[in-house]
Amino acid sequence: MRRNWPLILNEARRIALSYSTAVTLRQLHYRLVAANVGGYLNEQTCYKQLSSLTAEERRAGLFPQLSDRTRGVERPAAWASPAAAMAALISQYRRDNTEGQTFQTWVLYEKATLGAQIEAWADDYGVPSAALRGYSSESLEREIFDAMTTDGRPVVVWYVGDLDPEGEDIERNFQEQADRMGIVFHHWDRLTVLLAQVALYGLVPNPGKESSSRAAAFVAKYGPMPGTIDTPFQIEVEAVDPAVLEQLVTDALTDPTWFNEKALKASLRKQKADIKRLEDLRDSA
Repeated sequence: MRRNWPLILNEARRIALSYSTAVTLRQLHYRLVAANVGGYLNEQTCYKQLSSLTAEERRAGLFPQLSDRTRGVERPAAWASPAAAMAALISQYRRDNTEGQTFQTWVLYEKATLGAQIEAWADDYGVPSAALRGYSSESLEREIFDAMTTDGRPVVVWYVGDLDPEGEDIERNFQEQADRMGIVFHHWDRLTVLLAQVALYGLVPNPGKESSSRAAAFVAKYGPMPGTIDTPFQIEVEAVDPAVLEQLVTDALTDPTWFNEKALKASLRKQKADIKRLEDLRDSA
């Protein structure tokens, strides 16, 4: 099947520019699959060609920069002077903006590719977030569970994950490990992907892994991939429009059942006063 790559790249450029943060190649891929444009399919050949062509255009300055959270440059922190160090401290200073909240709230998500967006949205409220990266490691689980225990407030979790056999089981496994460590979730809610959202948001199911040991139970619960008898389907979170995902996350984080807006505003006022004191200290040095 011939692909219309100029059309595909134009749509990819539009998608990348629609995000408030840098988008990953994987997110672009699944958004293009959902857009059904130019003959683009959920295939490795399409993914690799998209990677190659967008890289060429990025080097030429013709395509928005993409996020790659698997690679980066590690550089020791350094400043040109004490004044520069003080300026850096002032620019970075913040209080725990969850102070005064009754509940400790977390946003947990399956894919690291969602990190740039979810971290930015959660950061507005001082809420911690973490990518489980599939079946989370023991060290990550311990870090999260220790933080929850140290905080001491009832735990509220908003979860974002794929709708497929593994995506559901990753969520179940994390909850099971938490239970083993004595962590009680006062409230846990999956924000997306939900079956009811498939038609609502125009999400396109793709064939899942028939070899999965969880395929049969998933098909029994949700039904098979359209046009098949027993093939599971999968819908990746990356296919959800970023504006929709942001609304889902921010609506959850500001749900008055679990969130006290007055407490956040009080914390921000204290933070502003703290920054003024730091600025005065800098100016008097």
